[in-house]
Amino acid sequence: MKRLVLTVSRSAALKLAVTFCALVGLFWFGLVDLRVLTNLSGSYDVPLGVFFLIALTVIIAAYRWNVLLRTQAIAVGLVRALNITWIATFYNMFVPGGVGGDATRILYVLPFSRGRRGAGVLSVLIDRVLGLLGLVSIGAAILLLRPDLAFSYDSGNSRALAGVFVFAAGVVALFVIPRLLVGIPVASARPGLLWRALRALILVLRDFSAHPGSLAAGWALSMLLHVVSLGAIAALGIWSGIGHLDWAGYALAGAVSMLANVLPLTPGGIGVGELAFAYVCRLISGDGVSPFATILFLFRALTALVSLYGAFAFVFYRNSPSAPQKQNCHKSS
Repeated sequence: MKRLVLTVSRSAALKLAVTFCALVGLFWFGLVDLRVLTNLSGSYDVPLGVFFLIALTVIIAAYRWNVLLRTQAIAVGLVRALNITWIATFYNMFVPGGVGGDATRILYVLPFSRGRRGAGVLSVLIDRVLGLLGLVSIGAAILLLRPDLAFSYDSGNSRALAGVFVFAAGVVALFVIPRLLVGIPVASARPGLLWRALRALILVLRDFSAHPGSLAAGWALSMLLHVVSLGAIAALGIWSGIGHLDWAGYALAGAVSMLANVLPLTPGGIGVGELAFAYVCRLISGDGVSPFATILFLFRALTALVSLYGAFAFVFYRNSPSAPQKQNCHKSS
């Protein structure tokens, strides 16, 4: 136990050190310059609107996760799923160490998945996969609409090829692979944690293969979530007047930065996402001077403000199933 605590403490200290160095580097090299925001004489209705758009993405994420939970007959409910998702968002933004947002959701959902703990854990992992698939799909759609952002020519054939590839990859990942697992025998019990985890994964994917509509809905909700979030980043970019990119350029840079945020280097990807965002903006625009990372830094600050409700929910939220939910848990087991 002491060794585990020491490992987590070292991980937290390392992440804090990397975060501090990344933030210092962003300001030192001029990638983030908050002075450009003080020079804006217009109203601040755009940041206020982005604040509510970020809150909307949390609601969409909670609804998507609740769809997956209902497919597994885990009766959490939309309100509880929303509270848990908001708490996980707060953890992602402010809590360093090894306990991230996904681990937080797993801890909160386990009391509702008695007898099917593997299903509760895998619902979070599948939810994360759907989120990444939705982000890649929106990024590919941006390139389909604006291939000049990545290529020096506008080719209808390249658009069609990229569109077919993304659609085929999504169909295979969501619908074909789970159905291929139906014929794998998993009834016999074998020793070992790896086999039990593999067996739980196969059983959950079998359940999802019987409900393709849930996977399709999750994919659609993921794309909607990223349309809202990337639109918010683009709105901030245009409002700030930093650089000369249009909505597609800022949205593509935002998509790349969100992929970079997945790397578990800093809490919430602080610093890493800003570096990726600035690099893509400078690569697309050819402008090596403008502080593009300021845009994503402002978006992250607004996200942190939105996530503060998660601290309130963490203090007052009661994570205990009601009597009917306990009966449903026992029936499913």
